[in-house]
Amino acid sequence: MRPGARIGLIALLLLAACSGRPATLHFRVTVDIDDHGIERHGAGVWSVTYHKLYLPGWAPIQSVAAGDAVPIRLGDGGVLLALSDCCFKNPSGMDDLPAHVFPDERLSDDPLDWTRRLAAMAGRTGLITCPYYRRSGAKSLDPVPDIDCLLFVRTADPRRPDKLRLIDPATMGGDPGLKVVRVAVTIDRRPMTRQVDRFLPWANDGWFARHHMCTSRRGEHPVCSGSLRWG
Repeated sequence: MRPGARIGLIALLLLAACSGRPATLHFRVTVDIDDHGIERHGAGVWSVTYHKLYLPGWAPIQSVAAGDAVPIRLGDGGVLLALSDCCFKNPSGMDDLPAHVFPDERLSDDPLDWTRRLAAMAGRTGLITCPYYRRSGAKSLDPVPDIDCLLFVRTADPRRPDKLRLIDPATMGGDPGLKVVRVAVTIDRRPMTRQVDRFLPWANDGWFARHHMCTSRRGEHPVCSGSLRWG
């Protein structure tokens, strides 16, 4: 069987194994930062879709998350990007994010149920609680973000992919003048956004096709499609 036909057969089997109507939730992630005394903002719409799968050896609930990292232009000409912890720690972190922000809506263990419940509440907003998002300047003792935290990457030169670096959210890469003020999640009905390429000119479709695997380790530059764009 040719490779193309084999892939098509697998897709048909997966489609046949899916039962019922999938549940999709769109939510806007808004990041407010203090950039040396100036408040700056970035926002992007992410999405997650759950569906039931009846196939031996597969998890009964499958999810597909999609979105772009949320970019914020800094005063020094650089760019800060907030992204889901999908490459470095928890592959399902973004899928579970809405359930952690709105725990009172998680009335069952069925993610399709609470996803549909949340999708009907457009405009509802909740805050991401994370020890790194500090208003008082207190330092967190935990060096590894938990599921409610986003990760951040920063570049001093948006024209060069080799300048992109994963930074410690507790210290924002050792820059005392840069702090996360607030990260909010709002249920949204607008389409998922693609905007990374507007801030990083090299991050076009061809680049994402060539860098589709996350092979770098924590602390090294996280340039891969799984960290800047997923789904």
